[in-house]
Amino acid sequence: MEEFEIKGNGNFIRITFNEVHGFPNETGHWGGYDVTCCLKIEIDDFSVNSYFYSSTGEIFEFYQYLLKANEDLSGVVYFRNYEENLVFKLQYDVNGVIMVDGTFYKDSNKLNFDYPTDQSYIQSTLTQLKSIVFRYGGMKGVK
Repeated sequence: MEEFEIKGNGNFIRITFNEVHGFPNETGHWGGYDVTCCLKIEIDDFSVNSYFYSSTGEIFEFYQYLLKANEDLSGVVYFRNYEENLVFKLQYDVNGVIMVDGTFYKDSNKLNFDYPTDQSYIQSTLTQLKSIVFRYGGMKGVK
């Protein structure tokens, strides 16, 4: 089962693929393959265990932008699934700190979150994302 995490100071976002639809023959409208994802967020005393829908294309784009920002040690990288119920950004600052800031909506519930992380945690995230991209390809899938 594929997953990636963005960890920092005891906090994290973990996205795990529950089901990849159409792989390897049929790509979805949002690029790559449609994915039903399990979501776990732990921020201080708050936690979320839920699901959302995304695509391997969205994850591919997130990986590309995060890889570039991490190489440059600057920039802002956004993740936004097509339903926009999970939206977060990673913003690099001049001191090497990366702020994770986002929102998750489910039904009438909303969690706003932010926490710091650094390049050592992001390196692990990039390794996990690279494995996902290797398996599922880019916006056009693996075909």
